[in-house]
Order: sequence, then C-alpha cells, then structure tokens
Amino acid sequence: KQRIIKAANRMDNLIDKLAKIEEITSGNYHLDIQKYEFNEILSYVFEILMIEKENIEVQKDMPILMVDFELFSIVVKNLIDNALKYSQDKKAIINFEEKKIIFISKAKPLKENFSH
Repeated sequence: KQRIIKAANRMDNLIDKLAKIEEITSGNYHLDIQKYEFNEILSYVFEILMIEKENIEVQKDMPILMVDFELFSIVVKNLIDNALKYSQDKKAIINFEEKKIIFISKAKPLKENFSH
C-alpha cells in the first residue's frame, strides 16, 4: 500500500513538474529566488526520487544557495537520477568546490565521441 501511495505521489509530482516546465517555456513563470541550504533541496529531491540516501554520498559542508527552489530541485533531481541510472554501482557522489556543485558517478565510457 505504501509503495502505491509513493508511486502515486511521484506521478503527481512529475505532472506538476511538466506543468512547471510548460509555464516556464510559455514565459508565464516568475522566478522566486531565495536563500536555501542545499540539504533542504536534497531532502525534497530524495522524497521525489524515492531513493535510498545510502546511494548518495554528499560532502558535509553544503552551501547556501540563492535559487528558485522548485526549478533548482528539478535540476538536482535530474542530475542525481542520471548519475544513478548510468552508474555501474548505483551510487553517486555530490561535491562542492568554490561556486560549483559536482555530481559524480562511476559509469561506462561513452560509446561515441562527446561531440557526437
């Protein structure tokens, strides 16, 4: 029962995200940029993805960011989702360097040249 509830919640969330993307592309979205700790965004993303936190290693000193919470959460969700999907060990690492957030996973090399 809990898995069905979580799956339904995830579907609702995906529909909301698609509506948000449509709103953005139509030019009707107003950015709501505020200060957020990265761990707030990460907690929200973990709920959306329904993943085990043990699969993600995060550097301890998480930054405070000036972002639109909803949009940045979508970006982080997509990067984590891709890191886990293509990772050989189904794990991902998130590091912070200066003004960078780095998503790392151990994946097979690309079959084609990156420019392809």
